[in-house]
Order: sequence, then C-alpha cells, then structure tokens
Amino acid sequence: MQQILDPDQRFAFGQSTRRQAIFDAESLLLDPTRGVQHSLRCALYDVGHKLPADAFRHWSLRTPLRDAFSILMQTRDALCIGEACARYFHHYDETGRYLCTLRPGSLQLLFRLAAEWRVELHYLTHIGAGAAARLLDVYGLQHFPRSIITPEQQCAPGIRLPLMEHLIENSGQPPSSWLLLSDHPCELLAAQRLHLRAIALGYGRAPLPTLCELRPSAIAASVADVSACLGTFLHAAPAAEGQRVH
Repeated sequence: MQQILDPDQRFAFGQSTRRQAIFDAESLLLDPTRGVQHSLRCALYDVGHKLPADAFRHWSLRTPLRDAFSILMQTRDALCIGEACARYFHHYDETGRYLCTLRPGSLQLLFRLAAEWRVELHYLTHIGAGAAARLLDVYGLQHFPRSIITPEQQCAPGIRLPLMEHLIENSGQPPSSWLLLSDHPCELLAAQRLHLRAIALGYGRAPLPTLCELRPSAIAASVADVSACLGTFLHAAPAAEGQRVH
C-alpha cells in the first residue's frame, strides 16, 4: 500500500541523518476554493439546481458539506442532500482536485525543506496512487516528495492513520527525527501517541478550537507560518507545547 518514488533507496532511512516530514499536499500547499466551487456548481446542476449568484459571498470552506447543500438547495430532504453530496465528491475527484491553486509561499517552502534544511518529504494521502501522482504533476510538485504513501486505489480518509504508523514503525528512525504537518485531528492525536513533533495547519478545514485542544507543537495560520515554525524547530531549541505562530 506504499508507493516509493525512489525504489533504489527503499527504507534507507536508518543510514540518513535527515529529518523526515509527513504532509498532505492538499492540506499544506493548496487552496481548494476554486475546486470546491466548481464541484458545487456541477453537483447542483446534476440534481436540477442552480448555484445562487451570491452563494460564495459569505462562504466558508469549513461549512459541513451537507449543511452547505441544505442551504443552497433550500431543503432538509436527506435523500436530495445525499445525492448532491455524492455528485459533489464525483466531480471533485474527477476535476475539482486539479483546479485548486497553490497557496502563496508553497514552492518556496518546499525548496527550503528539500535544499536548505535537507528534510525528506513523505506525501500521505488516501486518494490512491494514480490520483496522487496526477496531483503532484498538475501543480509541479512531482520532484519534491521522497515517497507517496497511499493505497493503490482511493479509500476512506481513515486509511491514512495506519499508513502513517506503518511508515514510521518501519523506517528505522527515532520519533525525534519525524515531523507531521497536518490539519487532520486524528493524525495530530496520533502524533502525540507516537511522540512526534507536529505542526497543525490552522488554515485547513479543522476548526481552530479543535486544533488547540490537541496541543500540537505549533499552530500555523499560513504557509509562511509553517516555514517560520520549521526554521525554529530545525535550527533552534524545541518550541513550547501549544505554541501558536502569528
């Protein structure tokens, strides 16, 4: 269930002094607004509705999808909402995922990680090998990850946790050499259990109070904040638990 981009160096971690970073390109680097809006429009069209002209005036990506469709369709009918959600996921998987934009500073962060800080990057996702490779290619990111950690075919997001644990347990590297960059609460909770340093992505979809409760090493409000956190972690004393970077 693991795809390694450089098979000649499979699990050569024990011979490396580099830090290892686990990330999801979609959470860390991409602004999904365009892809989400496109998928919403297509899903509504499929079920016989039009997107209101002012639909995104007060839009929040943190709005639960079922709630969003209930508002946009002006219905509480569970079957109608369920059909719209299914159409949304179809369109997002097929097209929307590849219509997103890179967040400001994303490429600079990757260059610093790979070149200046010599961190090996491991792209963790549940979307499957083909979709993960396509996503990296579309956004020009294909040369940065050391590995793609994903099932062969798309699975439910819950598969990410055992994949992450398997990667760490079989790496030969101590927990102190690993860093998690994530907005997934379950992964941040697992980082505590596995004694990993973690930066919570406060610009992702998880509510900020939830991230604070998980007490990560830091909470970053932007890609630039992630870079600042990493500079501190990799070149200075460990940051205090629960630090939030502004």
